[in-house]
Amino acid sequence: MGKYNVKEIKASNGFTNTFKDQQVDLTYKDNTTELVYGTVSGTNTEVTGSAKLEKQDIEQGTQSQGSATFKGAEYTLYHASTNQPVT
Repeated sequence: MGKYNVKEIKASNGFTNTFKDQQVDLTYKDNTTELVYGTVSGTNTEVTGSAKLEKQDIEQGTQSQGSATFKGAEYTLYHASTNQPVT
């Protein structure tokens, strides 16, 4: 069959395309079977990041007013393009 170049066009969601182009040699399984075989492998880098959420009082900053407290407050971070919670 011959040698062919394998190139990833688009990485899966959550990954950046770091798969390096590779060459594969496609061959028939044997003289009576029409199946063609060739193997390549590679990896992509997962997109990662971090976020820091901080609750602040509009007037006092990080200090709460009077007997109010920030303790126990819960937050959800949403992805801007999908409006889905980040997990």
